[in-house]
Amino acid sequence: MGELILGDDGLPAQEVGVWAKEKHRLLRRYVDICRATRKKYIGKSKGGASYIDLF
Repeated sequence: MGELILGDDGLPAQEVGVWAKEKHRLLRRYVDICRATRKKYIGKSKGGASYIDLF
């Protein structure tokens, strides 16, 4: 676990590295792929959900 810093809201936060933007891009892509696949089974009107284990 990285060193904690004071966040913009005054609460402790972890500082992230430059990899965070790439990780966010990959996560968005994963959710988009799951959403497109899920529409085949639950229909476009139901929205659905994606399970993402952040840890």
